[in-house]
Amino acid sequence: MTFRLRNIASVMSLGLFVTLTSAQQPTDMQPVPQEVDIFNYGEVDKTCTSWTDGCRNCSRGTGQFPVCGNIGIACQPQDKVTCFDRAPAGTKPEETKQ
Repeated sequence: MTFRLRNIASVMSLGLFVTLTSAQQPTDMQPVPQEVDIFNYGEVDKTCTSWTDGCRNCSRGTGQFPVCGNIGIACQPQDKVTCFDRAPAGTKPEETKQ
């Protein structure tokens, strides 16, 4: 009987915890601004086909991830990612994939 009461108390405590934590969730969820880095730059700038952070060069791959070179041993990447090759005007990024 004591074991059963402990189980019931545990389940009720867990239910209360879930209720309280879910009630604290904001209802007006706004999208978080996406931070630009070397690995997601192709998704941020759809016209760019090749980009760099000063150490690594990346280009659009055939899958969802870019193809990037390895960082050099003494290279210090810049905070800003820059595009150095764009798709020709009038083409879609999918048409420029190699």
